[in-house]
Amino acid sequence: DKGDDGDPGTVANLPWIDALDNGVTGDGTTDDSTALQAIIDALPDEGGNILLTGTVNIGTASIDLSGKRNIRFIGLGGNGAGASQLSSIKSSKASGTAIDCRDTFAVSFERLMLLNDNDAFTGILLDYGLITTGSALMSLDDFLISLATGASTAKGLSLYGATQGNFRRGSFLGDGFLLALQNVSATGFCNA
Repeated sequence: DKGDDGDPGTVANLPWIDALDNGVTGDGTTDDSTALQAIIDALPDEGGNILLTGTVNIGTASIDLSGKRNIRFIGLGGNGAGASQLSSIKSSKASGTAIDCRDTFAVSFERLMLLNDNDAFTGILLDYGLITTGSALMSLDDFLISLATGASTAKGLSLYGATQGNFRRGSFLGDGFLLALQNVSATGFCNA
């Protein structure tokens, strides 16, 4: 099931890549950052759809989408654990950004849990925030953003600088700033 993005003339017509068939284990313990980044970097300029199975583990390296466009991350369910289990992207990082979506256009996450399980985490789990132009058409659908208990200064979803965004059927869980709408000096808000 490739889902319905509501706009069959754009992203749905771009390449579909199964991450499991391209070096991403989804086993929850292997560091999948390098393999996932390689898939992202190999997409055509127009973008594409990346299908994720199981728990994709972001270890030491961040996933960098800066400057990309028309990319969908779609969870397909568990890695051998049943189709009803949501797929997840899990980060064990202690600091920095786990998934950098700044200065992107139409980057979405669907049917996914985005998790950080490090109590000492002080960074940003998913950053749609500002570099130079901000991010447009950001989207999350059927999602959970969760920060570890104790990560009281971390940010789950940073939207400062994002425009024209939407999210549906989502939940937030844990400590920290689960949904951050302001910049670090608290002087500006997102327009999403």
